[in-house]
Amino acid sequence: MPILAQSCFCSTEVSQFGSGSPHRKEGVCVVIKGCTFGKRLRILRRHRGLTQRELGLQLGFSSPSAEIRITQYERSQRYPKQAVIEQFAKVLHVDPSALLSYAAGNEDDLLQSLFWTEEIAGIEAVEACLKYWRQLRELRDSGVLSPEEYLELKVTKPHSFLQ
Repeated sequence: MPILAQSCFCSTEVSQFGSGSPHRKEGVCVVIKGCTFGKRLRILRRHRGLTQRELGLQLGFSSPSAEIRITQYERSQRYPKQAVIEQFAKVLHVDPSALLSYAAGNEDDLLQSLFWTEEIAGIEAVEACLKYWRQLRELRDSGVLSPEEYLELKVTKPHSFLQ
């Protein structure tokens, strides 16, 4: 099965978390099930053509533990600190945000994200992002971009066009 044909089914679950959680702060978290760090890591690792062992070695893990550590991350048995997320992003040649889960689990969450982006960055930023996304989708849907090229654009600094 092609990497991009794998479903990233998402449903939401709201839970409380404290300072001992992987999120490292207090509050309420909306978890998008199925779109975990581990799932994104596996998709991007495969997209880059790396085995778990190869990725682990490139991250500097010891030979005996390289594959085991990546397996643990991909199965969500382990969650990396921010510095390790940045190392993953560097090795995989993606923006660190491509590895993080997002809190838009349904249309209301997405609208709230848009509303707050408008409040903070202005309507122009929202419109520019939507325009760029539409252009990329049209290129993918028309066959100009392959699904792999589309993924590549989504995970390698997708926001850089705004700067």
